Amino acid sequence: MEQSTSRINWIDTAKLIGIYLMILGHVEMYGQGTLTVESLIYAFHMPLFFFLSGLVDKQKELKETIIKSFRQLVIPYLCWYLINYLWWLIIAFYRHPEMYERTVNDAVFKPLLGMILAVGHDTSFSTMAYVQLWFIIALFWCKIASSFISNCTAYAKLLFVVGTIVVSLVLSNVGIHLPFSIGSACMAFPIYYLGVFVKDKVGDISIPNIAVWKKAIVVVVAFGLILVTTYFNGKVDIANVIFGNNPLLYFVGAILGIIMICLLAQILPPLNKFFSVLARNTLVILGVNDILGLIMLKAFYVIVLGRTGHTGTESYEPWQAMIFSALVLVICYIPCLLISKYLPILAGQKRKISKNE
Repeated sequence: MEQSTSRINWIDTAKLIGIYLMILGHVEMYGQGTLTVESLIYAFHMPLFFFLSGLVDKQKELKETIIKSFRQLVIPYLCWYLINYLWWLIIAFYRHPEMYERTVNDAVFKPLLGMILAVGHDTSFSTMAYVQLWFIIALFWCKIASSFISNCTAYAKLLFVVGTIVVSLVLSNVGIHLPFSIGSACMAFPIYYLGVFVKDKVGDISIPNIAVWKKAIVVVVAFGLILVTTYFNGKVDIANVIFGNNPLLYFVGAILGIIMICLLAQILPPLNKFFSVLARNTLVILGVNDILGLIMLKAFYVIVLGRTGHTGTESYEPWQAMIFSALVLVICYIPCLLISKYLPILAGQKRKISKNE
């Protein structure tokens, strides 16, 4: 979800599809069994973002990568966490006394410790006030790891990638959660580095010489295969290092999803100015969508569905969730525009992005 100075139209489209799926995946939907809309989305939507981030990785020296990634990822993480922590304090902590003890520990220390631990779940001694932000820290480690092995031999790189797979499998099997989303980064790194590998070996992966109808067939076939892999594998959760029922199916489903979305993005027309703003500010959308989502959810519940007594915990039909998620994405345009112009630090930028970037 980081910014790139060299814009590639279809990558922006793929990012926009991915961020929409992220919003949709966090809406509570009706559905039972292994094959639900939620499990289908989780099979590939986060691997997609890691792959795209690897695809635009500029492979700088380690020191420069650390400094740049800290500015582009860690600082926005801290800012967005604190913003969402204040929101959590009002909406979740004070409104739900049955869930939290009225102590300084529960109100202050545990959420702030959650910010430091930066994992996608609560623990017995910490509260993650905004769990979606785990992705930013995991991406930070992926960038560092990629830079670290950039000058290694191909064999050493392969060993490193295999090592991250082994570590994540061990963590998943024994149920150990490492701090700072290191376990999530290990699980995601093979997909991230696949993007780096494709960029280095293939260069332009837009496949311009293949007819649109052929790409469309691959999209349909890939979607069908994702349905099969998700049915057998169940729900994947990189935030908590959960591969599903079979780690191999996780990788197969993730790669199929990446192929599907990347080809679909190449089939679709280039984004207009409105949607380009959204695609270039997925980090901002990640930071604000929960706040805007809860506000919109209540309005959607009352105005669109004609119901009252919304509590924020209701489930929705998939078609309702899709409409709602699209509305949230559209509303995110306003903070994306304002933050890019006046608070670029929240978007991981030094300055406002010019029209040519």
